Amino acid sequence: MSLLAIFIATIAGLVLEPLPTGGVCFLALTTAVISKTLSFKEAFVAFTNEVIWLIVLAVFFSRGFVSSGLGNRVATFFVSKVRLRLGLGLG
Repeated sequence: MSLLAIFIATIAGLVLEPLPTGGVCFLALTTAVISKTLSFKEAFVAFTNEVIWLIVLAVFFSRGFVSSGLGNRVATFFVSKVRLRLGLGLG
């Protein structure tokens, strides 16, 4: 029952945003371990999953592409090369 309470509090924290997402999740994980709702091994077993890290890295890369404008520059480069060869009628 206490895990359900921690889960609901975490969702409420994510919706209300008293802290950034990482802070809310870190507090929830810490609360679960300190209250002995989860053992340390149970709480951190998801960090050993390669798929989770792949998703996290994809999010980091996408944020970097958006904030730096690299995605727009690469797209513009490819459109300019394709337009010259195929004549897409882009102006």
